[in-house]
Amino acid sequence: MKSIQYSTRTSQEDYNRKRIAASRECCRKKRELLKTKVDEIVEYHTKNESKKYYKRIQVLAQEFKLRVNACRDADGKILTEKEHIQGKQIF
Repeated sequence: MKSIQYSTRTSQEDYNRKRIAASRECCRKKRELLKTKVDEIVEYHTKNESKKYYKRIQVLAQEFKLRVNACRDADGKILTEKEHIQGKQIF
């Protein structure tokens, strides 16, 4: 980017404007996605499709779970690099 190469006032203002615009776009898309999911849930509720209704609520209410990409080798050391994990057996 220009602002990374040359630290001038205009390039930083341009970078900040673009960053704010991108952030607003992400928030707008997230709101739209949430609204469509809620509309889908309401539709299932009105159609009395309880299994789909509760499944969508469960998915929406779930918290983010971070996946741990690590395992232990024969010596008990924790391996985190992808190349090492693929070559080892999980204990």
